[in-house]
Amino acid sequence: IGCGKGVATGVGLVMGLSPTAAGIGLAVWLAVFLASRYVSLASIVAAVAVGAAAWTVATPDPRRIVPAVLTVLCALVVARHHSNIGRLLHGTENRFSFRPKGDSPR
Repeated sequence: IGCGKGVATGVGLVMGLSPTAAGIGLAVWLAVFLASRYVSLASIVAAVAVGAAAWTVATPDPRRIVPAVLTVLCALVVARHHSNIGRLLHGTENRFSFRPKGDSPR
């Protein structure tokens, strides 16, 4: 599965700044992806989860610099998905298929 819109770079940054938030984000991404088969929806929801986790359980930073940086990063991920959000709202976003292209269900 390819990561687009800087998500792969963001994941690396989150892993370095807050491994707990990264783990929470990965778990959320996987759950949303398996339930919906929308990579974009999973990425958006996981970004929101990482931002929330950074402020609540994942970052023991008394100055709150790391949660603030992660919040900005997560907001950028969501903002970069604006076209995907539009397609999700209109029901035109493509779902991930586990079948090769051109394979029809039997």
